[in-house]
Amino acid sequence: KYNVGLSGSGRYRSAQRDVSTEHLSHRNGDIITDGGCFLNTTISYPCWIAHTFTSDFVSFRNFLMKHSDKYYKLTDTYDANHFRMARVVGPIEPETKVMLRVGTFDVQFDCKPQIFRNDGDSFRTVSSQITNPTDFECYPILSVGSNGSYSVNGYEFTVSGATGFPVFIDCETMDAYNSNGDNMNKYVSLPIRNIRLGSGVNKVSGTVSIKPRWFDM
Repeated sequence: KYNVGLSGSGRYRSAQRDVSTEHLSHRNGDIITDGGCFLNTTISYPCWIAHTFTSDFVSFRNFLMKHSDKYYKLTDTYDANHFRMARVVGPIEPETKVMLRVGTFDVQFDCKPQIFRNDGDSFRTVSSQITNPTDFECYPILSVGSNGSYSVNGYEFTVSGATGFPVFIDCETMDAYNSNGDNMNKYVSLPIRNIRLGSGVNKVSGTVSIKPRWFDM
């Protein structure tokens, strides 16, 4: 649409683990404190617009800036099996040449650390077990179709008094809602610790639809 060419040379950067170190005098080595998570990372795409820079760049920049308010799903053809959750960060500073007809610039995205897998981005109905094929714990979205008690990987939760099913539960934010986006938290009782799917087999009790949100790093 905007005649933008891009290179994926900057998209393979990994995230950094949330680890701090402290050195104590007269002791060999440092004390390592692990935060148990990963930090956001910045992904940069080198881009160019050839021949139509003056007519296309402003429109392209406006489109990006309009979508800089929150995380959006970011996909590209360099890795068709994964996607990131990202937001545009500025400024975008082009360099022009050939009488302003050609411009080069970098587009940077502030990305969540996970490289999400496409095979974990859809719901599947589970009543006994689900296997996490990755090396990392993940926070799924759960969907239930009736009131009752359920268990996922040993984490028990109940839905009581709700109408307008299905009820969705985001295990990362610990929020419940229905298809209309209405808040359903008052009908859902969750464990104190976030429900998560560990690497390997996870047991499920009760029929639950699960969007696992598998990811690599």
